[in-house]
Amino acid sequence: LGKFRHRQSHSTLAKLTEEDLRVCAFLREGVQPAYFADLMKLTTETLTRRISRIKTEKLMLVNSKESLEDIVKSLGDLSFCARN
Repeated sequence: LGKFRHRQSHSTLAKLTEEDLRVCAFLREGVQPAYFADLMKLTTETLTRRISRIKTEKLMLVNSKESLEDIVKSLGDLSFCARN
């Protein structure tokens, strides 16, 4: 997890949309994906694809064995990425 923190810059994390950040926040808090898919008005399949895209396309962690949940838990507060 430490390698991720050092490799990722604020500019990389800034690629995340508000919806991406919401997904990351739910994951970080341990909310069940089926529950927050419903809150976001998404199917669980759509949410699963979004989680995969956040990890592989936006954070460029294609070869990482870590789950996005573990990655966002290691980052702590993502509020610095929020759009004003």
